[in-house]
Amino acid sequence: MITVEDRTLPRITRNCSLNRLVVTGQLPGSTVMTPNGTPKDIEQAVLKDMGLDDADWQVEKIPRLSTKGTRRPLVTTFKEFQFEPVPIAGLETMGEKWHDGVQAGQRWHPEGACIRFRFTLPSGSYATTLLREFMRSPLSQL
Repeated sequence: MITVEDRTLPRITRNCSLNRLVVTGQLPGSTVMTPNGTPKDIEQAVLKDMGLDDADWQVEKIPRLSTKGTRRPLVTTFKEFQFEPVPIAGLETMGEKWHDGVQAGQRWHPEGACIRFRFTLPSGSYATTLLREFMRSPLSQL
């Protein structure tokens, strides 16, 4: 982790342009690396606002669920992007949401659910996050 300073800003800017460095955010855990100064204050404020500032990330009864935490890029790239229309799936393969239809306040349409997306993402990136950008759906709608 590198902290940007006035003297290092040109070099860091160049390395970000070359995809050698990225701005990261914290995925909380027991031993996650934290920044200094204002970025640290911002991250701590977010954890406090979410009620996670006193969380114990160790799960004693199921240790494999414990997390040490990590840092992930705040912005990512995708490659090998393709999309194609696909036939409407049979009603027997759809869930309750499909059968119930669009409810008040929801932003989806049954006729718009017939596209297949294919793409690759770097490790640590989530396909649902990218697809939400295409669908413009709030998190509550996924």
